[in-house]
Amino acid sequence: MQRRVLMYLSPAISVVVAGTALATASPASAQTTVPCSATALVAAVADPGAGPVLELTPGCRYVLISSLQVNRPLTIHGNNARLTRDNGSGPFGIVKVHADLTMDRITITNGDATTSGPDFGGGIGVESGTLTLDRSTVRDNQGNYSGGLGGLTGTTIHLTQTMVSDNHAFNNGGGVVTDGTLTLWRSRVVNNSADGKGGGIASDGNVSVDDSNINANSAGVGGGFANIGPGTATLTDTNVNDNRATNAPGGIDNEGGSTSVTLTRSRVNGNTPTNCAPTVVVGCRN
Repeated sequence: MQRRVLMYLSPAISVVVAGTALATASPASAQTTVPCSATALVAAVADPGAGPVLELTPGCRYVLISSLQVNRPLTIHGNNARLTRDNGSGPFGIVKVHADLTMDRITITNGDATTSGPDFGGGIGVESGTLTLDRSTVRDNQGNYSGGLGGLTGTTIHLTQTMVSDNHAFNNGGGVVTDGTLTLWRSRVVNNSADGKGGGIASDGNVSVDDSNINANSAGVGGGFANIGPGTATLTDTNVNDNRATNAPGGIDNEGGSTSVTLTRSRVNGNTPTNCAPTVVVGCRN
């Protein structure tokens, strides 16, 4: 039986919010400016009439009382806004993605996906479609799986110039988990933790990391990165440094076979208790 990094239960129920005024641009631009209100944001995301591009209020703190359900293709320009969970509400992941979603210049924080239905993606959970996250931050979230963000089988996650930090998983993938496809470019996965495998990243899908840092994460096994079979990974011009694990390896845990993790001009240094041993990663010094 194929092993999965994530454990998927039923999807969360969408919350319908009505009666919120939105500032809609001309049809030619197909953009809607969203006021600094969580109610307005939920309404705009749910309403196809708001158009395919949303402009958030610069610097706004949108405080949500339930997951933001993205069920249609969208581009959200964050303008340095923040999406966060109301501490008085129950646990939920901040964003649940069921369609292609692009977000930039946004912070996702204080998510808590520790209950069933689903219990992954404390910050962002990609259940279907493609997530592209650019010049953004996913921090201080938690989940049973993928404390920061995670994608199920068949999904794709692209991170560019993005920070994933200080997230925690009670099982696998403190920062990021993928059962599908994950790419990172000029991004940082730092200071995340997992009680299970992959403090920074855990995967049984396909991962490509370029010009990035996976540093100072911690886990039970594979403090930096856990490649769980049958996953494959390519790390190019990337650092996997100063991660730690309770059980070796501390840097890269490769369970997919000796050729399933490829290091190209990448460095795996200073991890505790070992860099890659007892698993095998060609070019990794232990």
